[in-house]
Amino acid sequence: MSLPKMLVPAPPTLTMRMRRGEVALSPHRAVFTTHDPERGLLVSNRKAVCLMGAGCHHYPLLPHEEAQWELWGCNALWHTAFDEQDQFRADRWFEMHPHFAQSPSDLASLQRAPVDVYVLSWRDQSWVPRAVCYPRQCLAERQDTKASYASTFAYQIALAVWQGFSTIRLAGIYMNQGREALSERPNLLYWIGLAEGLGVTVELWTCDPDLVRHPYLYGYHYTEEKAYAEQRCRESLVGLARDGWRGSH
Repeated sequence: MSLPKMLVPAPPTLTMRMRRGEVALSPHRAVFTTHDPERGLLVSNRKAVCLMGAGCHHYPLLPHEEAQWELWGCNALWHTAFDEQDQFRADRWFEMHPHFAQSPSDLASLQRAPVDVYVLSWRDQSWVPRAVCYPRQCLAERQDTKASYASTFAYQIALAVWQGFSTIRLAGIYMNQGREALSERPNLLYWIGLAEGLGVTVELWTCDPDLVRHPYLYGYHYTEEKAYAEQRCRESLVGLARDGWRGSH
């Protein structure tokens, strides 16, 4: 489903204000009926969730959706979570990287995070004051043994499915270069397919238009499909050559 671009992006200065603890919170944020950070159990009565990626340059909720949706962000993308009133709207955050992978700027933001942050281990509360332990073991006990995680978005979709969300919106997710294209994207497609197979509605909002579709039929559109696939391969090689081993974090 394609949704309209409604609002302009929040200016970077808002992120700096967040690091100083100068953040106004949106009144539309979710209220959790269960709040157990050590076990990773955060539960609200909302059944729709939007996952914001690095390409989310526009606020991803429409006015009439504010009271029904949760908004989840990740990593250093704090600027994506401010609404048109410059209020911080996100309900949950995800930092699924270890301490040694964080920059000083990342750590400063996490220290002042205005929202609960899912982390790898409860021990991470030493550097994330509002830490929530990602409930990986709980999910493992309820999911197929083939389940694997190659990105933060995979962790988010798995959690959303486990908690019974009926709609998952992906906003600003591309994964079309380098490591993301070769490793993270195929795994994300697994989770999208699993969610849809379980009856969850998955929406795409300003994402790569080919994220969940192959534009040509293999064999039936032989020449066009071959050219398209080879071009995507060339783009991945260029991305890997440019980024080296670093890729995305």
